[in-house]
Amino acid sequence: MLTVSNYHYIRENYNHKYPSIFGVTPTQFENQIRLLKNLGNFVKITDFLDHTEDIIASKENFYLITFDDGLNEQYQYAVPIMEDLEVDGLFFINTINHEEQKVSTVHKIHLLRSIIDPKEMMNKILESHEFDYSQKEKETAHNIYRFDNHESAEVKYFLNFLMPYVEKEKVVNMLFHQYFDEKNTAGEFYMSKNQIRELSKKKYIGNHTHSHKPLGLFEKNVIEYELSHSKLFLEEITGTNVDIVSYPYGTLSACTPTVQEKSKETGHKIGFTAIKGINKNANNLFALNRFDCNDLIGGKNYQNGN
Repeated sequence: MLTVSNYHYIRENYNHKYPSIFGVTPTQFENQIRLLKNLGNFVKITDFLDHTEDIIASKENFYLITFDDGLNEQYQYAVPIMEDLEVDGLFFINTINHEEQKVSTVHKIHLLRSIIDPKEMMNKILESHEFDYSQKEKETAHNIYRFDNHESAEVKYFLNFLMPYVEKEKVVNMLFHQYFDEKNTAGEFYMSKNQIRELSKKKYIGNHTHSHKPLGLFEKNVIEYELSHSKLFLEEITGTNVDIVSYPYGTLSACTPTVQEKSKETGHKIGFTAIKGINKNANNLFALNRFDCNDLIGGKNYQNGN
């Protein structure tokens, strides 16, 4: 069986003016890897690629770590720890950050929310997007994001559930360019091409699509482009095959059967979701489960073995 732990941000501290960026510290990351090593064996990426079905079907406890979004801090902090502990991992890259030197919308939101008061941000969004935020919808936001203050919960719920994706991109881009230089931010925020090349030598690189869209919400031609264009770009800069994809957001609506089929058609062999669960059968290699690192031993949400 295979348990996969997924990571995003990994940095020394998360001391921002407004809470919006969450992750683990290098110390927390190392401690969790050590705890997981006591429970089973970490698979080598080459073995995972060559013997995927056997590893998943095995009664042994196998572990794999993955990283989404190709952040520079992952390379700076996680890779040295992995080398010291002799643990492999997969790093899933979005190519819009490198080919177009743009910041992904999801990260623009995180960065904006880290410097703007949530109430002010909500007002700025509503200035360019007419919407009557009902009390019922606000209560729903408070329930879904119960660990956030009410103002932050309302911003997150509006952007994630109430605003159409294309409109969200436009509004977020407009705000982002008021506070950040996109080209410089992208250059600092994401791994460099040379860092990607170094990881590719170990078969550590996977596809996270071109622009981090929730693929299941788009037409087939968009899905195919997002998967194929990024795969080709990564293969051209690394000189290696990129056979594994991680679906942005990873929910059921983001990685539909159509998305999985397009992944296969575009030459991928394995696809990862963000749906919790241990992988115990290999019936569908394009819908493998992953845990958020916080839901496994050593994570902040882990309680009583659940």
